[in-house]
Amino acid sequence: MKLLHITIKKLSPVLFYIIIAGYFTYLQWGTGFADPDSFYHAGVSALMGQGQLVLKQFPWFTFTTFSQNFTDHQFFYHLLLAIPSLFIPPLIATKALAVILATLFFIMFCWFLKQTGIRYRFFYLIILLTTGPFIFRINLAKAGSLALILLFMGIHSLWQKKYTRLFTITFLYVWTHAGWMSMGMVYFVWFVANFITMRLNDSEHAFLRMSTKCIRILMSDRALWAIVLGMFFGVVFNPYFPNNIMFYWQQAIQIGLVNYQSVINVGAEWYPFPISKLAIELMGILIVCASALGAFTLHCLFAKPKKLSHHINMLTTRVLHMTMLSGLWFALTIKSARYVEYLAPSAILAGALLIELLMQMGAWETIKKYTREHYHMYCACACALGIFYLGLSWSEASTLKKPLSGTLPWNRLKESSAYLAANTPKNRLIFHTNWSDAPLLFFHNTHNRYMAGLDPTFFYLANPNLYRRYTDISRGGIHRPAEAIYRAFNTQYMLITLPQDWNLNYQLKKEPRVQALFHDDESIVYRYSP
Repeated sequence: MKLLHITIKKLSPVLFYIIIAGYFTYLQWGTGFADPDSFYHAGVSALMGQGQLVLKQFPWFTFTTFSQNFTDHQFFYHLLLAIPSLFIPPLIATKALAVILATLFFIMFCWFLKQTGIRYRFFYLIILLTTGPFIFRINLAKAGSLALILLFMGIHSLWQKKYTRLFTITFLYVWTHAGWMSMGMVYFVWFVANFITMRLNDSEHAFLRMSTKCIRILMSDRALWAIVLGMFFGVVFNPYFPNNIMFYWQQAIQIGLVNYQSVINVGAEWYPFPISKLAIELMGILIVCASALGAFTLHCLFAKPKKLSHHINMLTTRVLHMTMLSGLWFALTIKSARYVEYLAPSAILAGALLIELLMQMGAWETIKKYTREHYHMYCACACALGIFYLGLSWSEASTLKKPLSGTLPWNRLKESSAYLAANTPKNRLIFHTNWSDAPLLFFHNTHNRYMAGLDPTFFYLANPNLYRRYTDISRGGIHRPAEAIYRAFNTQYMLITLPQDWNLNYQLKKEPRVQALFHDDESIVYRYSP
């Protein structure tokens, strides 16, 4: 009986992870992607499998900074993706890797909680698992889930003072994602959290003396040097150095932080996440954090002050670290919705750490003492809130399936791409109206060149005036658009997607010297004869 109990205890986490992997497989099951960037990743990995391991040039997106200064900032992710792409079709490999990495994140996060000494780990995992926007983001067939794994492994290494591992993770992070500078932010917030803890425990000393002491610690901190050197070597010992420096400036600062949403129509992930919607979507995490904060307030008000042990001080520092990080991610999320993938795990970790801190401080005895009179009412409220949250989570899960399984079908623009590859000169530019179509066209047809892809900011930064001309033509606001396209972009071939480009299509049909070469249910290929 004891052996059976031990076996069940050991196998239950494995079963839980299998269920998570099955859930993610269910969400992904279908022949399509939720994000057009996934076609770009599949295309790059396919080229790697054909022998082009390091793409020094990327001429396919002609009018972007990509064509002038290409950097594969997700090189490590593409290397991982290229391996299964050798044995199975790249599109299937991209989906399979998305499921694997999303599942690995949850395995890593559970391990993180265990290593940190947090109890009730599976409860926190379930809360995270039922947070819709987070599940959507980490299941996108992109490098985001791998970046999250590296980020939280880096935080754990920082806490545990594993400096060699911290250096290696930072290095790989630079090769995986343009958001690698967040490792520097993680360290800075950690330093501030340590300073606050030291100040709380040594309030008698002057602030200036404490600051001087902290600066001395900062300059000799091996964690700081591990991160700085990891960043430095990741940037310099990189197949794309020195071109990557300019690219990181554009991607991480100009797109990631500055954000041109008020100037041009950027990708949906770069627009704000409404606070009211964010509160509903992250309700489970908010309940955990609010409950922990309420319990902490009760303890501070009614418990007798005690001298804190080293372990309590360490937990306090970690709580401060994750709370301040969550605050920063929240500020970024209300500016750009994509940062919710960082906010959700950081916030649930902050709440879990605060609850663990309260347990270590014996706060539950204080809470029981002052809530005993209304204990049953609190239990009833908690049960009602739990049932409501489960219902909300179930409806949220049902809405994730459709976009993740196939908003953009794999065969979208496949027929028109095949026609262009067979009937146009090699490297001939194709005018298309939507930058989000470029990754699909690139995957299906590397024979031709395209206007812009991945993010319109790359086009805008390369040539703002030409970008404005492009958008005016694409909206159908120019008389004789085929002639204008030929004069501005020196191409005779135009791909019109239906029904989005109905206005431009209507004008092209009326324009002389314009011939329709190919037509199917989703697109028309036109040729202009100058």
